Amino acid sequence: MPARVRVFMNERSGGCAGRRGEVEAAFRESGLRCEVTSLRPRMDVAKLVREAARRPETLVVAAGGDGTISAVASAMAGSGAPMGVLAMGTLNHFAKDLGLPAALMDEAKVIAEGEARSVDLGEVNGRFFVNNSSVGFYPGMVLHRERLKKVGWNKWLSLLVASARAFVRFKHISVCVSVPGEERMMRMTPFVFVGNNEYCMEGSEAGTRKKLDAGKLYLYMAPGATRRSLLRLTFAALMRRVHEVQQDPHFESYCVEEFTVDLRRRVSHVSLDGEIVRLKGPLQYRIRPGALKVMAPVPVVSPVVEELSA
Repeated sequence: MPARVRVFMNERSGGCAGRRGEVEAAFRESGLRCEVTSLRPRMDVAKLVREAARRPETLVVAAGGDGTISAVASAMAGSGAPMGVLAMGTLNHFAKDLGLPAALMDEAKVIAEGEARSVDLGEVNGRFFVNNSSVGFYPGMVLHRERLKKVGWNKWLSLLVASARAFVRFKHISVCVSVPGEERMMRMTPFVFVGNNEYCMEGSEAGTRKKLDAGKLYLYMAPGATRRSLLRLTFAALMRRVHEVQQDPHFESYCVEEFTVDLRRRVSHVSLDGEIVRLKGPLQYRIRPGALKVMAPVPVVSPVVEELSA
C-alpha cells in the first residue's frame, strides 16, 4: 500500500465539480494521505505528473473523464510506476473496461489495496491513447460540439445538434492505409477508427473491451458506406447480429501491431480518447504492449480453483 496519493483532478469535468472534499475523505477512509492538484488550462500536466511519480511512497492518481486519465497515463507511460484511476467523467470507458467499481469509496479502496496491472497503450506520432483514436466523422462532430458549447449551448443539446449536423453533411475522407501484408489500400470512408485492443461490436457489450493487454491494435473502416448502410451496421450490432456486421461489404477490420494512415494532408484533426489534436501526416500508429501500470481490483479466485491449484 502506498503511503500517500497525489490526485490530479479535472474539476471542469462534470463528475468532478465540487467533489474535492469527497475525494479527500475517500482516501482518508482507505488509510492514505491525499494531496489534490486541480488541473488548469495551459498547465504542464506531464511535467507535474512525472515529478510526482518520482517522489518515494507517492502514487499518482487521475480523477476525471477519459481525457484526463489519458493525459496522466501519457505522462506515466514506460515509467514502470503504477497510477490510480478515479472515474469521474461522463462515460468512463477505460475504468469500466479495467473492471473498476463505480463508487468513489470503492475506487479509493482499489488504489489502496488492489494490484498493479500492466496494460497496453496505443500510440500515434508520439501521442498516446488508452481507449481509441479516430479521424473523419467523430473529430468533425466534436469540433462543432465544442463551438456550440462556447457560445452557451447545453452540453447534451450541443452533442445532439453536432451529431445530427455531421450525419446530414455526411462525407467520406480519402485515405491511404498501409498495413503489414497489404500495402497502400486506397479507401473512401467516413471514418478510420483505431482501438487499443479489440472492441465488442454487439448488444449491450458494444463499445467495450474484454482485454486491455492483448498487444494489438484494431483498425475499423467503412469504405463506400452511405447513411443507410451505417444505420444498418449500427442496427445489426445492437441486435447482436455481429456476423452481419463482419460480412457487410461496407465494413473492414484489421488486427495489427502497427500501420500508417495517409490522408494526403499536411495536418489532420485526430481524436485521442475524445480529445481533438492536430497532427502532421502521415499518421503512424503502433501498439505499446504493457506500457502502462494501473491499479486494478485483485481477481477473485473461487474456492474450487484454489483447491485444484493447491
